[in-house]
Amino acid sequence: RTLRINARTGLSGYVRVGIEPRPADPEYATRPPDSGTGRPIATCSPLSGDCRWRTVDWSGQTDINVPDLMPVTLRFELSHADLFGFEWA
Repeated sequence: RTLRINARTGLSGYVRVGIEPRPADPEYATRPPDSGTGRPIATCSPLSGDCRWRTVDWSGQTDINVPDLMPVTLRFELSHADLFGFEWA
């Protein structure tokens, strides 16, 4: 699965996104934090300009890296930007 965003930034602006798993099932709660799930905001490639449903990537990887049906927290970092929406694709 991938994450797409609809956003617009100023000339020096950007949008970055992090995905943090929120284990609700005991199976996931026992996994170590470095189990490879989620995507840190620090590795997100900044998106700038008119981003109409652009796919987010983390160090060139577009998969969200979270098991199906696991709840997540999305963290958006916006600098001189407006976020209009996001969707899973």
